[in-house]
Amino acid sequence: IGLMYRKSLPDNNGMLFIFSKNRYLKFWMLFTKIPLSIAFINREGIITEIKKLFPGSLKTIRSKEKVRYALEVNQDYFSKNYIKTGDRIEGL
Repeated sequence: IGLMYRKSLPDNNGMLFIFSKNRYLKFWMLFTKIPLSIAFINREGIITEIKKLFPGSLKTIRSKEKVRYALEVNQDYFSKNYIKTGDRIEGL
């Protein structure tokens, strides 16, 4: 279910999706009420891309390459915290 149906997401919180093997990921926002950003992360912990997600959108957001993780946070969290594509997430 992810963050669907929630009315808010506290600052500095998010949802980490962990998959057992690398694969192309797809996300959508139909029942999600809050604007989010998503980072696709490979098995080495490198952020391969960051995208904005919009409440209620029917558009499917796909990773451009196979990844192991996806991290959803409040929209613009990554840019506000100077986190960008190519950065490494420790502890995954």
